[in-house]
Amino acid sequence: MTLRPISASWFELLTSREELGATLDCLAATGSVQLEAYSRSEQRLALPDLRNTLVEYETLARRYGHYWPRPSELRHAPEHDLLEAPRTALEGVRHWAAEAEPLILELEHLAQETEDTALLQQLQAHAGEALARLDQIAHAGPVLAGRVYLLPEGGPPQALPPDVLLQRVAIEGHLFLLAVGPTEQIVLLDQALAARKARVIALPTDLPSDAAGLGTHLESRRQALAARERTARTALDALGERHGLSVALGELALAAWLVTHVPELPVTEHFAW
Repeated sequence: MTLRPISASWFELLTSREELGATLDCLAATGSVQLEAYSRSEQRLALPDLRNTLVEYETLARRYGHYWPRPSELRHAPEHDLLEAPRTALEGVRHWAAEAEPLILELEHLAQETEDTALLQQLQAHAGEALARLDQIAHAGPVLAGRVYLLPEGGPPQALPPDVLLQRVAIEGHLFLLAVGPTEQIVLLDQALAARKARVIALPTDLPSDAAGLGTHLESRRQALAARERTARTALDALGERHGLSVALGELALAAWLVTHVPELPVTEHFAW
């Protein structure tokens, strides 16, 4: 038992098993009820079954939670089954996840491209005409390879491969490093800069050869990526609607609350305390 800073009113509640879900829903909605175990019943509701269901739900939440809508606030009918409803909801989330995975992979890819494009815009705006030809860096090969890195404050290591051409552009505590050199030495540079937590900025393959048009090209690319992201998110929203995702998540949120806040639920054949 925990200490309370204010006085508490104690009550005992007896309800039918069929109405237990709706009763708990009402108690949870008050935000002011703490449930204590009732110790005189020999039977307990099978909460371990709910916990097993929630283990998979939490695994799915770690992967997909960022893309889920807000869970619905549910008001259950008296016949609501506290154990079966979360299992059914989890099955719906599984089906949604299987269909949503390609869209989410696309959104993740678009987010990476959008961030890279924004960094290239920053680099181009700061360096201007002094910037090396990004299109040539992108297409260096097959003997040569090119990279654009973003390094945190502190800069590159002192020892760099000897045959790599470098351009440094410092912006607001960060360092852009443009590199062209023999492929095997660029691989060594990748390894050295990875230890400094450098980020490799992917270069689009369609960069213009005209340096004056680079800024316009990058802005057009950013807008095209934003349009593709909106399309993918619209499709993801429609998929969630089709699978009743918000309702399923609300059901699982109730189950999670139940397992977290209810020590145990004593039951008989017809009643629950």
